[in-house]
Amino acid sequence: MKELIAWIVVAGFVFFLVILMRIKREEKRKREARAAIIPALQDAFVPGKRYHLHLVSGQILKDVELQGEGESGETSFWKWETMIVVKRKDEKRVFLRTGAVRWVEEA
Repeated sequence: MKELIAWIVVAGFVFFLVILMRIKREEKRKREARAAIIPALQDAFVPGKRYHLHLVSGQILKDVELQGEGESGETSFWKWETMIVVKRKDEKRVFLRTGAVRWVEEA
């Protein structure tokens, strides 16, 4: 009886791996088909270039310079996710959560 249960577990695991491989193969096929129609951009955002950032809140940060991306982190009293760092015309830096930006347009 124990051997039968062990074989059922092994067969179930193999079945799960086969299904997972088929799903991954299908995702790869779709990604490649999409790339053949619409090529992916490698350098969509260029640090130092100026952009208009349209935020989820409806606010627009006009003519800001993209400086880079800050890493996520945590202190004893505050936790933050990955931040986009931009510089305004008055040289002040603004740190935005990546989820706060709805869309970006070149200035």
